[in-house]
Amino acid sequence: MLGAGFYGECQYVDDKKSFNSTSTRFVQAATLEYIDAKKWTPADQVIIALTDGARKDNWDVKDGKRENKRDKKIEDYEGLHSIVDKMHLSCQVKDLRIPDGQSEDEMWEIFTSLYNELNEGDELYLDLTHGFRYLPMLLLVLCDYAKFLKHIEVKHISYGNFEAQKDQRAPFVNLLPLVQLQDWTFAAADYLENGNTDHLSELGQGEDFIEALEDLAKDRQTCRGLNIWERTAIQRLLNADNPVNEDMRGKLFEELFNKIRKEEEEINQQSNPCLAAAQWCCSKRLYQQAITLMLEGIFSDVCRANNISMEEIDKREDLASALNIKHTKRPEELWDVNDKDFVRELLQKETFNNHPLYELYKEIQASGIRNDFNHAGFRASRKSAQDIIAEVEKVSRRSCSHNSIPPQPKPRLFVNFTNHPSSEWKENQIRAAEKIGEIKDESFPDVRPDLGRKKIKNLVEEYAEKFIALSKKYDLTVHVMGEMTFTFQLVERLKAFGIRCVASTTKRVVEEDGDKRTYTFKFVQFREY
Repeated sequence: MLGAGFYGECQYVDDKKSFNSTSTRFVQAATLEYIDAKKWTPADQVIIALTDGARKDNWDVKDGKRENKRDKKIEDYEGLHSIVDKMHLSCQVKDLRIPDGQSEDEMWEIFTSLYNELNEGDELYLDLTHGFRYLPMLLLVLCDYAKFLKHIEVKHISYGNFEAQKDQRAPFVNLLPLVQLQDWTFAAADYLENGNTDHLSELGQGEDFIEALEDLAKDRQTCRGLNIWERTAIQRLLNADNPVNEDMRGKLFEELFNKIRKEEEEINQQSNPCLAAAQWCCSKRLYQQAITLMLEGIFSDVCRANNISMEEIDKREDLASALNIKHTKRPEELWDVNDKDFVRELLQKETFNNHPLYELYKEIQASGIRNDFNHAGFRASRKSAQDIIAEVEKVSRRSCSHNSIPPQPKPRLFVNFTNHPSSEWKENQIRAAEKIGEIKDESFPDVRPDLGRKKIKNLVEEYAEKFIALSKKYDLTVHVMGEMTFTFQLVERLKAFGIRCVASTTKRVVEEDGDKRTYTFKFVQFREY
């Protein structure tokens, strides 16, 4: 970017790389030296973005003279166009006209002009020294946008700090580590939010921590139950050192991986690694993997309680059959097992019959989720996608209580979703609500009488999504009272996700004064739907 200001002369230096530029007024010329643009080829390109004012005052300088308005003197002033020509670069040099950037429309015009210059897979070198104050932000956003859509790679970002010069030597500040930290942050967030290690693997090739994390994620994504049960990848991950990046502040970089490490340490402390992996999959929206690992985690736990080795596959299969026989009360002549004597013996054992995970197993089997997944919904009793998700998340939450490290309690929240704000309640109703959780008012929508079923359903989904999102952060109770058809559908939807819904009950008090009757309603309690 070329500005329109009057530039003083100095050398730009980078002591770390023992670089000293030719003395120049223009950081752009110093940057071309710094990135060794003389070795670039005709396939490469230098773009100097300039406004009409910058073109007149700093690119094509008339007669090689310019007035220094600070002391009203005319000075020798060679334009950047002439200087770049004298560098005899083999690459293309393009002066790109951009507007002054005085409005939002002009800002987007600058963004589009620069973006259109980029091609698929380009390596991009940036200098952020000159231009409007918002341009560094615009260029960084442009980089992220082009990385995603054109797969560019940012190789260099520098800033020439003219104001910090001493003895006419101004430092080059390397800004590339900020972009790299941003890349690592997005990659770490992608893992923590979605369980995806692709971006981390691209950035950290050869790092033990990243390779172990990739193996761990793949084990969970592909339901490699034995690896998960034996804690192979997770132990390797926790024993690996964090990745190292010498270009970034060590503490900032470490904190990214400590966040991942902390999540995995908490998972590793749980007594049933398959159930823990199932909860991880559910949190990353890998619902089919979650329900598969949950059932296999139950079978593995019952195997452990009955001293059955994980490698004894026939016995493991018979144990799974025995759980189903116990659940369905199937007669012996219909058993399809490898060893009937083993199953008979198992059905008599207290460690089998009174296993704490049996109730969870019954709930999963009764829901039919696993078969619904495995048959892709081609069943008479198929569930909707929303119901499948709700069911998996519900059993996942319940499975938490069966591991030795229970989930941290969430703060309690009481959402008042009615037409009556809590500020209008009597003291006894406020106290009753506060015992359930912190009160938060949410305005009830205007459900018009002419709305059809589809619009009601859409409205229900809009508010259900809002409350479901809240339930991930809070132990949520929703006080729902209002238009009856909307209320009924919303309560059904929230209850499917295990969210507690209540209504307020009141006592009607009638006072008579002659022929006049006055009705008042006194709050009694909150009652669950």
